Parts: sequence; C-alpha cells; structure tokens
Amino acid sequence: MPEKLRRLNGKQVIKILQRFGFEIYSQKGSHIRLQRIVNEQEQRLLVAL
Repeated sequence: MPEKLRRLNGKQVIKILQRFGFEIYSQKGSHIRLQRIVNEQEQRLLVAL
C-alpha cells in the first residue's frame, strides 16, 4: 500500500517556501502573502494559516 503524504499546517508551508526564496510581504488576517523574483519575474503565493 502506498505511503500517505504528511499533512502540513500553514506555518510549516511558509517555512518550506522561505527555503526556496519566498519572502513574506503582506498579511491580512489569517492569510499571508509571499513573493520572490526569479528571472525578472515576480512569483506570488497566498497561504492560509
């Protein structure tokens, strides 16, 4: 039987994304926006806590 994926909470996801160069640029309530610039392109993500 295949192994199940581990469940991650929002704080764990943010920590992982920061290792890949994302930085927190905004927070509104329980949602945090992250962004990074790669090859002159802006990449943005929204993570719920």
